[in-house]
Amino acid sequence: MQGLHLTADLRDCRCAPVWLLDAAALGQACADAVRHAGLQPVG
Repeated sequence: MQGLHLTADLRDCRCAPVWLLDAAALGQACADAVRHAGLQPVG
């Protein structure tokens, strides 16, 4: 399978705590961004 895998270093992140504490919210936001880009999330 071919694909693009993105990772992020979130050390010293100043985002809202929900993005670091709620995996479901982060996953949904990422999946929405992927769809908005015209791609298809997997997994």
